[in-house]
Amino acid sequence: MQLKLFDDGALSRPAAAALAATAIAAPALAALSDRPSARNIGTRIWYALLRKPVFHPPQAAFPIVWSAIDSALALGAWRLARQPASRQRNRALGLLGANVAMIAGWSKLFFGKRRLGTAAEVADMCVYLLSDESRFVTGAEFVIDGGLTAR
Repeated sequence: MQLKLFDDGALSRPAAAALAATAIAAPALAALSDRPSARNIGTRIWYALLRKPVFHPPQAAFPIVWSAIDSALALGAWRLARQPASRQRNRALGLLGANVAMIAGWSKLFFGKRRLGTAAEVADMCVYLLSDESRFVTGAEFVIDGGLTAR
């Protein structure tokens, strides 16, 4: 699918809608295989036995909160994509894409690998890659998994 642009660089409504749908679908699809569910009993047991802080929200809150977060991301993607092209708009779209990727990767790291590292570990690399400091980095692959794949 080729994204249609208007003269000012804004995406067409169908292209912006596709971008917004991706902001919802990507994290949801990434989480399907690893989330605690009847299909994934090992992860369900691991998560149930995990020592959680006292301020841990009730299980019923998670679908409500994540639906609101994903809807807000989709709305943000739609609104940004419909704006005329500019450096600020493009940077904001890049940051939004990085945020969606981190949300999608969270389920894989936390539930799939049972890796309890901090979000800052991934965020630091994303900030670096989006900064001017990484302007000469090309064609590189950065694995942020606490050395899991190096073993």
